[in-house]
Amino acid sequence: MLHTIRKGWLLILGGAVLGLLGAAAVNVTAVPEYKATTSLYVSVGGSTNSSELAQGGTAAEQKVQSFAAVATGARVLQPVIDELGLRMTSNELAEKVATQTPIDSVIIDITVTDGSPTNASAIANAVGASLADVVTGTLETPSADGTSPFRIETVQPALVPEAPATPRVVSNLVGGLALGLLAGLAAAAVRIALDTRLEGRVDIEETGGAPVLGEVPYHRDFRDRPLAVHSDPLAPRSEAFRRLRTNLRFLELGRDSKSFVVTSSLPGEGKSTVAVNMALALAEDDQRVVLVDGDLRRPRVAEMMGVEGAVGLTDVLIGRAELQDALQPWGRGNLVVLPSGQVPPEPGGDAQQHWDDRDPRRPRSAVRRHRNRRAAAPARGGCGDPRSDRGGERSWSQPHAGRVVSTSRKPPLHCGTPGQSRSERSSRWLVRRHETRTP
Repeated sequence: MLHTIRKGWLLILGGAVLGLLGAAAVNVTAVPEYKATTSLYVSVGGSTNSSELAQGGTAAEQKVQSFAAVATGARVLQPVIDELGLRMTSNELAEKVATQTPIDSVIIDITVTDGSPTNASAIANAVGASLADVVTGTLETPSADGTSPFRIETVQPALVPEAPATPRVVSNLVGGLALGLLAGLAAAAVRIALDTRLEGRVDIEETGGAPVLGEVPYHRDFRDRPLAVHSDPLAPRSEAFRRLRTNLRFLELGRDSKSFVVTSSLPGEGKSTVAVNMALALAEDDQRVVLVDGDLRRPRVAEMMGVEGAVGLTDVLIGRAELQDALQPWGRGNLVVLPSGQVPPEPGGDAQQHWDDRDPRRPRSAVRRHRNRRAAAPARGGCGDPRSDRGGERSWSQPHAGRVVSTSRKPPLHCGTPGQSRSERSSRWLVRRHETRTP
């Protein structure tokens, strides 16, 4: 219960407010109605001794239920309509009249409900008088001396009510508040039961069954300055990454090398930022770290670290480049970065539209891109037209952050030297990484 209240307090509060507003609306829109009640006493007259008195009381108890039913009949109500000049039928008046007889009693309570307190009081008293006249003068046959054995007398006349019976303002407000709280509590319980989100450290530990290693506070500078440990080493978020580093060092004690995977349920949740800063925090503690960007759809590590991302993990996996050639050192030498490399084609669609027929490991887009670059590069070979795509050896280089990625291609089949074999004249790609020192 406390857990539901803590997590769903907003829904509970909203339900309470809505309940109060609903009750207030009912109080404002409801038409006030007033109730007036008169009480009649039924007895049997002519008793001369105790035996006759007991028999008369029993007869009165037996008759009182019948007399109460007669009070809502047309024979009793029509004289009331005529006397008070009411503009309604006896059936309409009967809907406003209610009778009640307590158990083992000879009392008849007649209650009238009306929008006017004066009319309610007058109608109730008139109904009581009419009932007494009908019972004693018509229904119950008079005795030989012309008197009825039953007597009906008014013991409590109907008074003009001072306050309306409905709406009951306080009761409605209390009831609306209670219903609103119950509805909000039920809604909160349903939401918590259907909610699978993890909103805090406790939820993560309960769901995952493992302790939380660290918490990194969010900061708006993460988007523009993701390398918090490097650019702002004294910031609280940088200290959070160092605390995480300390906790990671105590995992699996006794192992010289450890591998950690940083992932998230949705894109854009900060897994690349966390992985990069974790690597920086571990590297500044004189530990050798390899940061691998395994996000092959939306890679960001190369952009964050400022390294060349054209060659990386995908090139190593398909054998287009060696691992040592794809690794790029960063900083003082303790940290090396393996970017994701070229983004592979989408798994859906026709594979023939993405991959080269001659080399299934190379995308066609890459073939067209390299061909365009070769055509624009100056010719170094001694055969072929320099302006043609089918000339001699072409090469190009692109400097990036103190490094140069160079690509070259041997002469094709039609442009070989005498004595070369077909295999020596076949096309092949070579990707080399040259370290250069920036001035």
